[in-house]
Amino acid sequence: MKSNVFSNPFNGLSRGIGHEIAAVLDRLIETPFLWAERVSERRHLTELDDRLLKDIGLNRADVEAISTRPFWRS
Repeated sequence: MKSNVFSNPFNGLSRGIGHEIAAVLDRLIETPFLWAERVSERRHLTELDDRLLKDIGLNRADVEAISTRPFWRS
């Protein structure tokens, strides 16, 4: 039986290209959710009192620096 690499789109080079496209699509879909999560987490940090911030090793200056970052920066 003769095998042709290009007869099946999941063989050879097309497999790598398909995975790359899927990875790009995954990032395009996941990125807005990640950004929204960052905004939410930073907002919650600003609502914590000093005692709770101390428990997690942060102070008001740290929270200010974190919460003023643009949402696309981690």
